[in-house]
Amino acid sequence: MKILFYLRVVVMGGAERYLLTLLPELKKRNIEVGFFCTLQDNNQEIINRFAEYYKQYDIPVYICKASSPVSLKAASSLAKVIKKGNYSILSAHLIHAEIISSLSKIFFHTHCKLVVTKHGYLQKFMDVHGLDYTKVNRLSVSYQVEKFLQYFVADNFSVSVGLANFYIKSGICQSSKMSVIHHGLEPDFSIRSDLKLRHSGNQLLIIGRLRRLKGHHLLIKAVKLLNTEITDIKLIILGQGEEMPVLVKMVNEYNLNSTVIFAGYSDNVSDYIKCSDIVVAPSTAEAFGLMVLEAYSCAKPVVAFNVTAFDENIIDNETGCLVVPYSIEELAAKIKYLLQNKGIATQFGLNGARLLKNKFSLSEAIAKTIVFFEKQCVD
Repeated sequence: MKILFYLRVVVMGGAERYLLTLLPELKKRNIEVGFFCTLQDNNQEIINRFAEYYKQYDIPVYICKASSPVSLKAASSLAKVIKKGNYSILSAHLIHAEIISSLSKIFFHTHCKLVVTKHGYLQKFMDVHGLDYTKVNRLSVSYQVEKFLQYFVADNFSVSVGLANFYIKSGICQSSKMSVIHHGLEPDFSIRSDLKLRHSGNQLLIIGRLRRLKGHHLLIKAVKLLNTEITDIKLIILGQGEEMPVLVKMVNEYNLNSTVIFAGYSDNVSDYIKCSDIVVAPSTAEAFGLMVLEAYSCAKPVVAFNVTAFDENIIDNETGCLVVPYSIEELAAKIKYLLQNKGIATQFGLNGARLLKNKFSLSEAIAKTIVFFEKQCVD
């Protein structure tokens, strides 16, 4: 079994972090893997990071320079890599890879099994409707393309039950061609030798790309309420994205410049988590929410809106707190409760670490992924 993974890497999001973890783990288990990506003007730096990282595990990286994310040149290059490398399975991640992989089958007759990992749906849709399948326009071009691509897909797996249900109930995927494999992560309880990332006695952390869906603007409103009630509070915003100007403007208007810290992108996510009290995830929808497992890996509690897929990986009042979506007052109240009851917050974090070990361990996720791929070789 040889598997070629394909993702158009542009930003360091959940799918990218997932593959950086997955491929080396498969290689350690004697499964031959490779990585294919397309190079445009805006992703040279991140592709270099992928290539350097995979190099230390002796994982081949194939880079095709293409003028656009969707091109026949990329489809042709992909077909040549598959044939030369004798790959039996092509694992596509996100829509561009799915399109190019299908074009490769249509025009260049690649015979390997095409499987697709669903990490989410269209960004513009999720930013407005979350994962509400009733809002899908079945006459739209994007919907018709997604459904058409399924003719070339042997099997799919989704990173959450909620996301799988979205694809099935919207009519894009058949239930017989959809499995669910949650993300997995290993605990990281190492102790930092310094506390340079600790900025206050009550530190909140939000992780992820700065896009509307992630709810940074809602958390800033909650922090405005908390700032009048709790002294020595800081919010660390870890990430980059298109919402930055909006968020900076909000912070200025709310006079929170000394309270909110824009930390930018960092590879040291776990270090920030360890130096914070609570990880807050006010997303209005999530395909999975890898930041929850990252919090658990450092034994930290999570406060999040009660939406897909947080209802799958957060146990309310046990590993964190689930809040009515969009309720700024309740979001602030739950954060305040944990900040003022540090013993309970600590216990929630330990419960999260236990849940990570029992349900979301990396070894379990890898084992299920291998079983999924082995099934493709039998069918």
